[in-house]
Amino acid sequence: MWQTTTIKGLDEALAELQRAIESLPDSPVKKKLQDRYQRLKNVRDGLEARPPTAWNPFPLLGTVLLAILLVCVILHLGTRER
Repeated sequence: MWQTTTIKGLDEALAELQRAIESLPDSPVKKKLQDRYQRLKNVRDGLEARPPTAWNPFPLLGTVLLAILLVCVILHLGTRER
């Protein structure tokens, strides 16, 4: 989905940003920047994660229809005249 050059460029930019943040003196601004950097890093890590697979309702639907058919056959056999 993403080109490797795009991911590589993003990784390089994040590494450069982290070095710049680490070079700052301790302050509230540095803490805010570290928090924002961590959020960016989490987003970047999520780019390579595979999306969750969609739930497929057809096996459940088939099982329910088969159960209904079985009940109908049993009722038919049980209520027919001999």
